[in-house]
Amino acid sequence: MNFNLPNDPFLEEEFSCLFHLFKILPEWPGYGVDTDGYLWSCLVPGPGFGKFKNKWTRLKSNSTSSNGRIIIGLSNGKIQVKKQLHRLIIETFIGPCPEGLETCHNNGNHTDNRLSNLRYGTHKQNMADKIKHGTSVRGDRHPISKLDVKKVREIRLLIQKGEKNLGQIANLFGVDRTIISRIRDKRAWYWVE
Repeated sequence: MNFNLPNDPFLEEEFSCLFHLFKILPEWPGYGVDTDGYLWSCLVPGPGFGKFKNKWTRLKSNSTSSNGRIIIGLSNGKIQVKKQLHRLIIETFIGPCPEGLETCHNNGNHTDNRLSNLRYGTHKQNMADKIKHGTSVRGDRHPISKLDVKKVREIRLLIQKGEKNLGQIANLFGVDRTIISRIRDKRAWYWVE
């Protein structure tokens, strides 16, 4: 997809194009982002890199981080950097991330980088979003978990009956005694009734 804009990559204006807002990246002339979550460039690729063409082209990324975020590469001809697309978009339209906050995806989809899907929030809010969206890696969804919901309920029942001590229950399920203690105190698997 291409569209024409004034061919001055150093403009720090915003343009309303194709029913969304587009902004030039202030620190990366020749690159811009839009509110639909896309990166654009008016730079000539290859040997003529650094020259500007009169069309903006939407760039695609084939790269994602280990946690599923889209990674894009930026270059000014001298240095190349990799950035997370969602961070570029929210910082360009909203401003830098306030201290103590992080970027949250409202719908839990880390590849949906539309501005309307991004917000700044606390780590606690971001983790609550993960639970709400079902993307949290906790309990039996964790790759090294030895327990599941059924086993946790059995453990709680054994503790309630008082027939075995915590060490015996731990041996029975092949876990450390501290895990059983944390389950009893609802510091682990607290969401399981």
